[in-house]
Amino acid sequence: MEKLIKKVEHCILKDNLKSRCRKLEYTHRRMYLYNVLRKANFTYIEIAEMFNMNHATIMNAVKRLKGLEQKNDKLYSLHTAHYDYIFKKSQCVFDVRRDILEAKTLKDLRIIKGRTINKQYKNLIYGRK
Repeated sequence: MEKLIKKVEHCILKDNLKSRCRKLEYTHRRMYLYNVLRKANFTYIEIAEMFNMNHATIMNAVKRLKGLEQKNDKLYSLHTAHYDYIFKKSQCVFDVRRDILEAKTLKDLRIIKGRTINKQYKNLIYGRK
């Protein structure tokens, strides 16, 4: 959890993504990071706080991103290629034991619950439904 947050915060600072700039390279990168955080079970409000944005902005961006991904937008792919390299390495492979030991808040427990539902832990045996 904390590793992901640190990676996202590093990208936000490095690429100045808290700015309200509407250039495509900035909006595409912000959208990518919103999506990474949503997949890690962060709420729209939590993501909005990280970027100093309104939660409705995040919701709209995530919705727009689905369209870009369906179209296989080449400009989006170009702008986010570096982020793919950073985030795809560790995506969907979390350690449940470490997450439980590091959990300090209800938010952390909610994230663990979401990861369990989404079968994102490498060391759990998931039963069939």
